[in-house]
Amino acid sequence: MRMLHLEFRGFGPYRDAQAIDFTSLAADGLFLITGKTGAGKSTVLDAIAFALYGSVPRYDGSVGRVRSTFASLDDPTEVTLEFEHGGERYRITRSPEYERRKKRVAGGTTVQGAAQQFDRWDPAADDWQGIATKASEVAAELTQVFPLTGDEFFQVVLLAQSDFQRFLHADSGDRQRLLSKLFRTHHYRELRELAQERAREAAQEWQGLQRDLQGVARELGLGDDETAVTEEALTSLAAEVAASVTAAASTLESARGANDEAARRLRELERQHERQLRRASAAAQLARLEAEREDIAREVAEPLRRDRLASPLVPVLEARARAERTRDASALALESAAAALDARLAQPDAAELRDLIDGTELAERTTALSQLRERLGTLREGESVDQRVAQAERVARAADAALATTREQLEQLRGARAERPEQLRALDSTVAELTAKAGQLDETNALVATLAGQLRAAKDAAGLAARRDAALARRERAADALTRASAADRELITRRLEGSAAELAGRLVEGEPCAVCGSTMHPSPAEAAGEPVTDADLEASSAAVESAKQADAEARDAYDAVAAELAKRAAAAAGLDVDEATTRHRDATARAKQLKSAATELARSRQAAEELRSLDTRDEQRERELATLAETQLAAATAATTELASLTEQQRELRGTFDTVSARRQMVESVADVLGAVIEAQRSAEAAREAARDAAERAAERLSASEFADETAARAAALSDARRAELTERKRAHDSGIDGARATLAEPELQGLPDEQVDIAPANEAAQRAADALGEAQRSHGEATARRQTIDAAIARGRAHLRGADRTLARARMRQQLAGELRGDNNRKLNLEAYVLAAHLEEIIIAANVRLGEITSNRYSLVRDDSLARRGAQSGLGLEVADIYTGINRSPQSLSGGETFLVSLALALGLADVVSAQAGGIALDTLFIDEGFGSLDADTLEVAMRTLDHLRASGRTVGVISHVASMHERIPTHVEVRQLEDGSSTLDLRDADSPS
Repeated sequence: MRMLHLEFRGFGPYRDAQAIDFTSLAADGLFLITGKTGAGKSTVLDAIAFALYGSVPRYDGSVGRVRSTFASLDDPTEVTLEFEHGGERYRITRSPEYERRKKRVAGGTTVQGAAQQFDRWDPAADDWQGIATKASEVAAELTQVFPLTGDEFFQVVLLAQSDFQRFLHADSGDRQRLLSKLFRTHHYRELRELAQERAREAAQEWQGLQRDLQGVARELGLGDDETAVTEEALTSLAAEVAASVTAAASTLESARGANDEAARRLRELERQHERQLRRASAAAQLARLEAEREDIAREVAEPLRRDRLASPLVPVLEARARAERTRDASALALESAAAALDARLAQPDAAELRDLIDGTELAERTTALSQLRERLGTLREGESVDQRVAQAERVARAADAALATTREQLEQLRGARAERPEQLRALDSTVAELTAKAGQLDETNALVATLAGQLRAAKDAAGLAARRDAALARRERAADALTRASAADRELITRRLEGSAAELAGRLVEGEPCAVCGSTMHPSPAEAAGEPVTDADLEASSAAVESAKQADAEARDAYDAVAAELAKRAAAAAGLDVDEATTRHRDATARAKQLKSAATELARSRQAAEELRSLDTRDEQRERELATLAETQLAAATAATTELASLTEQQRELRGTFDTVSARRQMVESVADVLGAVIEAQRSAEAAREAARDAAERAAERLSASEFADETAARAAALSDARRAELTERKRAHDSGIDGARATLAEPELQGLPDEQVDIAPANEAAQRAADALGEAQRSHGEATARRQTIDAAIARGRAHLRGADRTLARARMRQQLAGELRGDNNRKLNLEAYVLAAHLEEIIIAANVRLGEITSNRYSLVRDDSLARRGAQSGLGLEVADIYTGINRSPQSLSGGETFLVSLALALGLADVVSAQAGGIALDTLFIDEGFGSLDADTLEVAMRTLDHLRASGRTVGVISHVASMHERIPTHVEVRQLEDGSSTLDLRDADSPS
């Protein structure tokens, strides 16, 4: 992962929007995030963590404290991070839940819900494409892109103060989980799981094979033990079953021959008996139908003939009846329409139309309707005159109102301009007075600054006086301690010298020469006067004297430094004490505040005068514009009044006696509609009378040409569809029955049959006995055959199981062994994935030791600990630190704070090197280190800095958060965190070429 761009606002101490372009910082490869303690340096890392995972490690994963306390209810809180991974660009934006001001309710607040947005850059569309917006979906999609969890990300990318050494101190299990995701070794785990699945399948296959053999044994009657299924037992059983099937087949063949002969005889007798029955049935049917001929002619043929003659007359008679009904209905409709017309004309509003619609003939009414429609056209065209008059009235009123408003504005403007000269004279006088006061402001501000410095110096001097007295007391105590230590040391030396004779005497041996005089005789050796002084006593006393000298020198230096600083600050205070300096500074500050207010008022007065002059110039131009506008509006009002008078006269002519033109048009239209209905009804009535007369003539003509005396006889002869179909079917059935009976009696196979019926009962009984015997033989043969098929199938399965038993057992054992080895069934509990990761860990250790050797002057190196873990835990991914001074491997937990920082730094950089170099690994192109350098001494810090310098050529970007002064000088590119006057913070980017 390579960070590209970070933006945040309303986050931590940052109220306003901040942005960091990591692409510009990547050019140098190393940059420093610097600033005062508490200003918000680590908040930059918090913003990255919040964008990616919605949590902040410094707050134990909570997001409730990320909202800036400096943000108002109108300020949003939002973090946006752009990064690149796997050749793709991504952007993730998050906002926590926070309280904001309601948009539509004054003074109200509401809770803005948490939000997130995950996007991918689409080069083809040249725009961001949304991936997910829900928190769970964003987390899932991010895992697909960059599979590290938040805790793992904080171990290898964001190396925070509290998490810097987590990878170093992790156990084998935690280290495997992290390395597995970094190196994407999940396929080894999948391979292990696949092997376990195959082993389970092989074991299940073997168990299934045993169960199958047990089933075969039970099926063949060999018992419940699968070992009873042998090749010899299967061969013997197969021969026995084959013999029983052969005997049953022979019996079946004999029974089948007897049954066929009995069945053939029975079929012959049954066919002869059936032909005799058919002949008798056909003869009886023919006799019955011949007897019904006269009835069919009278009851069926004659009614059908009369129906054929009457059917064409019925539609003509029906048409005449319909025409007469239509004629009567049309006459009634005409009477109703005429009554409606009379009623409408009788209404008062239609009085003007009564003379026009006076005739009752169709031609007269048609002419009147045409005249009404012409009048309607005129009224429709003039119907808009009402709206036009109303619009003209509104225009006239608006023109008068606009003219009045303009004249009023003109009068107000002229009155305001008349007061301007006096207002300008007053402002010019105020400006002159304030100018005199403002000239004293710079001098007073300089005095305030001087007095502020004197006040600070006086306060410092007061504090330094107490420190000087304390330093003097410490110097006097150190001098006394040095005097006492020197006296004690001189006393020990004196005692040592005085006791040297006794010490030499103690070493004399009878017969051996003295070390001083060489004599072998020692007549009177000296004796010790007191407790002897040893070399250790002298060394301890000398060390005490040196320690006292050092303490005395330090106390003198401290006193001299405090005294010198006190003198300097007292001089800077100009001899003033704190009270005097405070009083002078307060008085000068009050005077400066007054003068500053005067300067502010001077600027406002000058601006007011300038605005007043500008306003008068604008008002002069406005006065001319309003005068011109008043003339234009007067002409418009006159024209509107003239137009209104013309339209009013036109409206009066169109309305007549009605209130509106629309009302008169509606009256004429309603009368025209009623008149049109009368005309249509009159036309329909005349047409109906003509049609009824024609229909009556046609009916009389057709009836006189038929054999029926009148309409009643014709209608009585006509049959209904159902009755006609019934009689037709009855005649057809009678004719068909006679033809069928005659055809049957003429069939050749019914000729020459004996008259006496044959008896088939004896043949039927014989056939049944033969069939029963055949059925029994078939059942026996079927049972034998089925038993043979079942046993043969079981024998085949048994032989197949016997052939595969050894092969299946061998495969199951082999797969179990392989699964165990991949699962880690060894003395170190090292599975396949852990074995591969152990090789990666070796590479990480090699890469880390290169830097660790430089940092620690080759004292320390990392080694992989593959010793057997306790309680059966997984081994192989442990770490130890080899100490060349002692030759002993140590636990990482035994390192000091500074040593832990150096080893963790080397391990983190080595981890990033190896992971990025692996083709299938996760690229870690951006790292952050949050503090820790302050625990290093000067020499070790220099070595650590050289290590970071080497990263610039690796293509990786490393951000360091620190306040160590030497790092500020060595790292030219800074992201500086500055605190503003209100306490909030802001970011400034400064490179090596920027001014400090």
